[in-house]
Amino acid sequence: STVSGGNLTSVSFDSLSERGVSDSTIKAISEMKLTTMTEIQAKSIGPLLEGRALSIIRMISFQT
Repeated sequence: STVSGGNLTSVSFDSLSERGVSDSTIKAISEMKLTTMTEIQAKSIGPLLEGRALSIIRMISFQT
């Protein structure tokens, strides 16, 4: 299925708690009724959390 901004994946926003994202951030995401990441979110959030922003910029520039 698709949403504005991309195709949905099977990656859950709940998985962010395993990556050190704060409980308050997870709660805010839940309150916005977001459950499943889009393809670009699933590919970019991990490297961003790891401090690899340059690799994200390159990936996004190739996909747009």
